[in-house]
Amino acid sequence: MNEIAKSDIMKDKVNISDDVIAAIAAIAIEKTPSIVPSGGGVGEGLAGFLGMKSQNKGVKVDASDTGVVIDIQVTAEYGCRINEIARQLQGTIRDDIEKMTGLKVLQVNIHVLGINLKETQKEIKAQKDARDARDAKDARDAKDAKDAKDVKEVKDVKEVRDVRDVRDVRDVRDIRDVRDVRDIRDVKDANYTKDAKDAIFASDLKGTLEAKE
Repeated sequence: MNEIAKSDIMKDKVNISDDVIAAIAAIAIEKTPSIVPSGGGVGEGLAGFLGMKSQNKGVKVDASDTGVVIDIQVTAEYGCRINEIARQLQGTIRDDIEKMTGLKVLQVNIHVLGINLKETQKEIKAQKDARDARDAKDARDAKDAKDAKDVKEVKDVKEVRDVRDVRDVRDVRDIRDVRDVRDIRDVKDANYTKDAKDAIFASDLKGTLEAKE
């Protein structure tokens, strides 16, 4: 009886579904930055655990008595270091599967099928918006500078006008001074003329008196 029971125990096996292995691989992909499975994410990986075919999630598992070979189809984000991330993913998948199932992972083949441009487009838009905002600020600063220059030019014109007004006032004063000088000269000339007339009259008067004598 003991030998039969021992023989029966030796025949016990643990079978792990390919979908379980695929789910572990899918979760490992989700833990890796800048890369996603081409067939979906963790939700589909967990759905695979419940019985869905792993091929539908971009993960293919080929298990044999010697070990497991895994092929994965993924999409990488634009700008990431694809080779480094793929190597990191291979190590994560191998470690997780061997630790959780005890199976030997013979190969982890990663097929990068595309580039995700969604985040890149967002970054490009953000950069464009930032550039537009910077250009708008530059234009506003340029306008402010131009307005300031215009104000300065107006002020300069006003100062020139004020200088010209001062010069005009000085010119008027000079003209008035010249006129005053001329008026003084005219008065002086008039005095000279009057004195001459008086002298002539006096001379004539003297001549007349002498004639009468």
